[in-house]
Amino acid sequence: MGFKFSQGDFLTWTSDDNLYAETAIEYMVQQLCTFAEIGLVYCGVHHINETDGPIGPQLPLPPTAIARDCTVTACFLYRRKVMDAVGPYRPEYRYVEDWDFFTRACLKFPAKFNFELCYFYRHHGSSLTSAHRDKWKVLSEKLHREHFGSGDNQICLPTQQQLMPKPNNVIS
Repeated sequence: MGFKFSQGDFLTWTSDDNLYAETAIEYMVQQLCTFAEIGLVYCGVHHINETDGPIGPQLPLPPTAIARDCTVTACFLYRRKVMDAVGPYRPEYRYVEDWDFFTRACLKFPAKFNFELCYFYRHHGSSLTSAHRDKWKVLSEKLHREHFGSGDNQICLPTQQQLMPKPNNVIS
């Protein structure tokens, strides 16, 4: 992937048939800059059809639900240090590589989710989601066994202190 050529402090990716809301990146950068100890942030998603017609919203679930499903939506931003700590997307989890990556990230870093709808996820017959749904069950079982089979792994939840904005300039 192109991540090895990137130079920024924050990383994301998208599919060519989906769209960010106009202020999505700005909003997620603001969240990571405000909450300095959060490793990744993700937002709500508008689901649309092939002609941009609305299907409905997807509100994110908390990171604790990641053992059952990829709770990190298609609209996300994470710190480079997250990828440096957990490693890149792994080819053996093709078609659920994002779920695997976000699980590894949420096991090491607190994640923050926002109900703000910041993304338009397009549904159509030739999307990867539609074309490879049959592989998800086997790969999701493998993913669950690897990350949660022993019962030792715990998702990192943000503490109350980590969810308190840090003042930029304090005047005394």
